[in-house]
Amino acid sequence: MNTFSESESPWGAVLRKVVLLFLLGVCMTLPILMLRLDVQIFANGVGEGGAVENAQLLLLGISIASLTVLAKVNQQDKKFALLAAAFFACMFVRECDFFLNELVPHLWQYIVAVLSISALAYAASDPRSTAFGGLRFLRTDGGALVLPGLAVLLIYSRLMGMQDIWIDLLQDGYVRSVKNAIEETTELLGYTVIAFSIASGVISRVTTTARDRKTRRTTDPGMPSVRKEAA
Repeated sequence: MNTFSESESPWGAVLRKVVLLFLLGVCMTLPILMLRLDVQIFANGVGEGGAVENAQLLLLGISIASLTVLAKVNQQDKKFALLAAAFFACMFVRECDFFLNELVPHLWQYIVAVLSISALAYAASDPRSTAFGGLRFLRTDGGALVLPGLAVLLIYSRLMGMQDIWIDLLQDGYVRSVKNAIEETTELLGYTVIAFSIASGVISRVTTTARDRKTRRTTDPGMPSVRKEAA
């Protein structure tokens, strides 16, 4: 979790957080890099299927895959992990709405409805386990960043994308593609923070679980194997 263990020195904990901050800073260059690719290389104005849009889908895929791994490895966190994975899967489907609607009108809405209902029903079967799983995840160094990431994605990017602000600011020089580029790139920043947070949080939970199991096996040689325990 986010507090350092008894076997870890305070300096070790500080160093770990500094490394985490550095890695996050490196990852946060991704939105600008993708924007440059769209504008200067592909010249598509941050449109559908561009670098920014594809990077959003890639980061959502990383988030979903990471949470799926957590659900498979750690039974304690399984309900929370699958609920969160379904949430981001709904976001993934929403980002693909243009292509899905080309196949069947409103298809993305049907998929989101099925995912949402299934995930909520599964999580509600043991709400206590789901809640504690979420708390354990948010207490990790990386997991704590998922909430600011969601705030950037769901709130700040929407406010930045309000058309009237850009019309008043640019007046006769208003170009919709500029507003879209800023909004989509801000969304990508949110997805970047979220994916980084989830991946690092999952790594923390998986390593903590492995360490705890190893400790229990050491103190209790008669303890069943991990595979039998999971079963």
